[in-house]
Amino acid sequence: MKNNRKLETPDLKPYLIPLILLCGIFLVTSFFLMSGIRQHYYELKKEEALKIARSYGQSLEKFKEAEAIIEGLLEEKIRVSSSMASGAGEELSSDLLEKMALELDIDELDYYDEDGVLLYSNLPEVIGWKIYEGHPIDRFIKSDALFLVEDLRQDVITGNYYKYGYLKVPSGGLIQVGLRADRVQSFLAQYEVDHLLSEMKENQDALSISLLSEELAVLASTKENKHLDMTEKELAMIRASLKTEKEYGAVLSEGEQLMYKVFLRLDEVESGDTLAVSYTMEETLSTIRTVTTYGLLVLVLVFSVLLFSIRVSYEKNKKLRRIAFYDSLTDLPNREYLKEWSRRQDQGTFQGTLVLVNILNFKHINVAYGYDFGDLLLKEVAKRLQKLQKKNLLLFRFSVDRFILLCRDANQRITYDWMAKKVLELFEEPMRIKDLDFPVQITLGGALSTDRGEKITELLKFATVALEEGRKKERKEMLYEKEMIDLFRREEILLKEMREAIEKKDQSTLYLAFQPILSGNGEEVVAFEALARMNSQSFGPVSPMEFIEVAEKNQLIQRLSDCILDCALDFMKELRRQGKSHLRVAVNVSGYQLLKEDFSESLLRRLKSEGIRPQMLEVEITESVLLENFQHLNDKLKKLRGSGVRVALDDFGTGYSSFMRLQELHLDTIKIDQAFIRRIKNEKEETLVSDMIQMAHRLKLQVVAEGVEEEHQRKNLIHFGCDALQGYYYAKPLTPEEALLFADRFKEAKDFFG
Repeated sequence: MKNNRKLETPDLKPYLIPLILLCGIFLVTSFFLMSGIRQHYYELKKEEALKIARSYGQSLEKFKEAEAIIEGLLEEKIRVSSSMASGAGEELSSDLLEKMALELDIDELDYYDEDGVLLYSNLPEVIGWKIYEGHPIDRFIKSDALFLVEDLRQDVITGNYYKYGYLKVPSGGLIQVGLRADRVQSFLAQYEVDHLLSEMKENQDALSISLLSEELAVLASTKENKHLDMTEKELAMIRASLKTEKEYGAVLSEGEQLMYKVFLRLDEVESGDTLAVSYTMEETLSTIRTVTTYGLLVLVLVFSVLLFSIRVSYEKNKKLRRIAFYDSLTDLPNREYLKEWSRRQDQGTFQGTLVLVNILNFKHINVAYGYDFGDLLLKEVAKRLQKLQKKNLLLFRFSVDRFILLCRDANQRITYDWMAKKVLELFEEPMRIKDLDFPVQITLGGALSTDRGEKITELLKFATVALEEGRKKERKEMLYEKEMIDLFRREEILLKEMREAIEKKDQSTLYLAFQPILSGNGEEVVAFEALARMNSQSFGPVSPMEFIEVAEKNQLIQRLSDCILDCALDFMKELRRQGKSHLRVAVNVSGYQLLKEDFSESLLRRLKSEGIRPQMLEVEITESVLLENFQHLNDKLKKLRGSGVRVALDDFGTGYSSFMRLQELHLDTIKIDQAFIRRIKNEKEETLVSDMIQMAHRLKLQVVAEGVEEEHQRKNLIHFGCDALQGYYYAKPLTPEEALLFADRFKEAKDFFG
């Protein structure tokens, strides 16, 4: 399973879904934009058509008013003309009538006598004509009316059409005034329908205007073709719409021409006519194309900006995911990748083999050769492990000095044996780093899943257990076995109990035992060493080596050390209360405590607040603590010694210290490890311990011998000039109460030891 890059690539759904939505919004917006433009245009045209309809209605009203006005004017002209003619009396003559006709701008002016004979006229051809029975004038004479204005009629003499008016005169005759029909109709023609429609078309941008009957037959139109070029289906739809609505608009075609037609029902016209206004679509379509083009350009620009933003966000997310899921040093998938990858497996389980590869002493390599060297080493280790990659194998950098190999295979035991063999073979040859052939030691811990599969976290836990077990047994590779988990679970239980005991200050679980330290001559107790002890609720007494190692592995050592120091201070307060302030209490201090910035200041403040003299406390450190941050820690020791606290180097001789380094350290005491004391059986070994004591004395250091158990050891040490002795020969570690009693009784028993 070659390391794929799927997790490096962000999930496309959060990007594709918004992109698809944006495309949809883009298309819908474009559609509504064009629809909106068209609808806006149609509404404008409807409004124009409504204006035309209103104008038409108003023109019809004016036409009626004009007819009435003309009628009144004619009547007035005839009345005036007849009155003037009748007023002439005996002076009437054809010449006078002709003169009056010219002045009054009338076409015919006649005088009839009481017998109905036309005596005088401005028209010579009609003189002498006599009214006959049944003629309109005869009917007027026989009526009671004094004055009458007729409708247009044809003159029986000339054959021309006139509009006549009559006035009876006192002499018994009558005056006739006539206006030619063509003059009257030319005045009224401007108010006729066709003329009205043409004027309205001139004042609007309509293509044509038509007046239709209720059944949509053309009554009048500005078109030469007086027909509606529409199908019967379209006409039926328009008729149906106009029955319920006052107006109807639609895009229709006349021949090859596309146009927008508005039909308006004229409610103010008694005949129920409909006005049809046609508009060309060319301007509209051009406007739609122009606005749509600009609108689409804007939308494309916005869309492009959004697309660019999404692209930038995607690339940035891709980089961030790579930073999150890949180790920047080795370019291998990291722990986060492994978590995400395992989460995506079927039901979160994996069926196959997991091998945990650990670089031995990598921490010390960094210290000895520098971090740059360590980085190059890790890169080279990664390159070698990548040589194993195949279809079913994944490689991860899990932590600072650990790598994980995952192989999906049904034959897991065979796969593990192959992987372990190949990995160990890869590191048989030294690595070439900075012109240095550097041998790299690695250890392996393996775990196999069940047939149903296991969670990666479980397999990793099993492989870690196997790795730790292999380290304890000094084996290069170890495959997890079920029994190992018992040790692992024991560690978990011990860790849990320690945490609870520290939290609750439970001294029944975590407590101190105090081993006496006697003067070199063995005559008096000079100090007690505080030794941490654990009584597990689950397992009973637990060795300090085991529970301290558990605390160190799980970053609990600092809190454990603080708890031990608190118990030691309580014992020191009891010593002070009983008047034994001359006795010292030696307390082991971990490197974690010493590295705390305010350790020295905090400890001294604590002693002061508890009322304990600094001289009662002796701080014991191990050589391993001084491997790193030597100068920094040495400065802290100097400050403690300057305040009266004594400093001792524990387990001297088993680590890396030399007498040259001792000269630099701010110490008061060295404690020779019991491994040297046990060897005091022959002259050579006695000489070695003797030389150590003499050298320490030359450096003005006191010496405490640990692990004194035999009489000959005690005698030789006293002979060598050892300053203080500690061991089972005098007493095992005691409870606080037993230690106080021991200090009280020891002087009484000193002769026995002598």
